[in-house]
Amino acid sequence: IGLTNTFTVFGNLRIFTQFDYRGGHYQWCAICSIRSRSDRNTWDINTGGTELNPDVSDLDVAALRSLQTLSHISSADFIKFRELSLTYSLPSSWGSVFSSSRWSFTLSARNLWLWTKYEGTGDPEVQFNSNSTFTRLDYASTPQTRRLSASMRVSF
Repeated sequence: IGLTNTFTVFGNLRIFTQFDYRGGHYQWCAICSIRSRSDRNTWDINTGGTELNPDVSDLDVAALRSLQTLSHISSADFIKFRELSLTYSLPSSWGSVFSSSRWSFTLSARNLWLWTKYEGTGDPEVQFNSNSTFTRLDYASTPQTRRLSASMRVSF
């Protein structure tokens, strides 16, 4: 689901926003699974020390030590504040000073905020294998970058 809105304030300032929601799917955090398999000296499944995480039950420790992957599959629903842009258009009378008909300046930002209960390593929208059509897999994938940009538009 996407929600966009553009509105103008003070006559010359245009504000654009975009929010996205995706839900009803699950994703496997493969890197989380690998960590519990390869690093036996973690807080949750410590096999070499005497202190264990008090918030992890004996059943959870046994499941983590069993090399299963089910505990690393979680709901990947999210809401993203995808874009915000502010465009200021100079009054048309100012354009005649510079022999132009219109000037506008835009500041924009993308990937501003993410709301999710996904328990993986970051962004539930990214996946490890871009060729896979049915697999949702988070394996040390890098999240989408936050981008800031500025532009100027002049019409003659």
